[in-house]
Amino acid sequence: MYLDLFEDLDRALDCVGRQGIRRVFVALSGGADSLALLHCVSEHLAGQISVQALHADHQLHHQSAQWAEACGRLCADLHVPLTVESLVVSAQGNTEAAARAARYAFFARHMTASDVLMLAHHRQDQAETLLMRLLQGRGVLPMRDHGQLAAGHFVRPFLDTDKNRLLDYLRSKKVEWVEDPSNQDTAYDRNYLRHAVLPTLQQRWPNFAARLQHSAQGFTAQRALLDFYLQPIPDEVALSQLPSPAELGLAWLRVYLAQRGEYRVADAALMEFLRQASAAGRAKLDLDTASLHVWRDRLYFERAADCADPQWPAMPLAPPAEFAWRQQAFMLRSAEAGAVDAFAYSGDPYLTSRDRLDHDARSAASLKTHFQQAGIPPWRRPHYPLLWDAQGLVALVGAWQRPRAMVKTDALTLYCTLNGHAVTT
Repeated sequence: MYLDLFEDLDRALDCVGRQGIRRVFVALSGGADSLALLHCVSEHLAGQISVQALHADHQLHHQSAQWAEACGRLCADLHVPLTVESLVVSAQGNTEAAARAARYAFFARHMTASDVLMLAHHRQDQAETLLMRLLQGRGVLPMRDHGQLAAGHFVRPFLDTDKNRLLDYLRSKKVEWVEDPSNQDTAYDRNYLRHAVLPTLQQRWPNFAARLQHSAQGFTAQRALLDFYLQPIPDEVALSQLPSPAELGLAWLRVYLAQRGEYRVADAALMEFLRQASAAGRAKLDLDTASLHVWRDRLYFERAADCADPQWPAMPLAPPAEFAWRQQAFMLRSAEAGAVDAFAYSGDPYLTSRDRLDHDARSAASLKTHFQQAGIPPWRRPHYPLLWDAQGLVALVGAWQRPRAMVKTDALTLYCTLNGHAVTT
């Protein structure tokens, strides 16, 4: 009777490479949608693959612990292992967004390359999301039916399924669910759409949600076509690659950011970014976990982790030695004086960065000039790796090395090479 739901599960797994999946996680809130998903997964997949449930307790309601207990009872009945984690959600600003960020961070912590997370979003959720994003000025951005999450993948097998189908399934299995009272609070934008707007639209156009989902699928196909023609786009590209006029540049940026998992930015913010880049040749836009820059006619996508202080230990870096910087691994090796790419140093070389030097050292090494000539963007300079020795700056790692003519050679002068390679994660 409910073979269509099981077929939805199979299609979702096929989208992310079923053969490579060892474990399926189900995001379990305790509400009807996620309970229906878990029950279907347990019935259809438990004999084929490891199934586990993840419950995020946001601690935003006094009954949240009881909901976690209800999830525990259902998982025990289904013989599905359950992981519960109490999250800390900031009460400042957008609580919905903060809760979502904390929840997905919790999911991501459990994901490996052979894992897939199943989410219970359905056709009505898609309609709400499309309207929300349109009203927020974020363009036509439907929820994706699958994608990357941390090292693994996520899927939404019921995205084209009507919510009533899931409720019917639960009733047929005599499964009870909990209702989060906050879902009735129309002070939240999504709840307002759900309770005050969508019922009116549904009354006027009974197939409203299905038609929106059809439009979403069409847009997703168009975006996939753009992805096909724009792949691969590196994090750093010439600004001239952006098409004009600005509306085309906006569409290009949308794909560029989507390829990097960045969706939560309004069209107005992107248009302002393009305007600043055109008017001043410099622009910056902060994103969720990264930032977008324009500098010297180039566009940069900067992940926050890449710009963080690497906190290198304050100790000599005697070869052979290895260190990491911006998804690259560098190796310092001893070399003969005549070796290709060998450079000289005296005393014990050590690794440092501009912001760890005193002011006199920065001035003496003419760091600003070296950075400018090497084309190092300003926001990378504070923590850019510098190799130092008793005579001063030896190298801007991967960008500049001190000429031998600048070294006062003596019997203690040594030689080394410094090479890097990309680190795949």
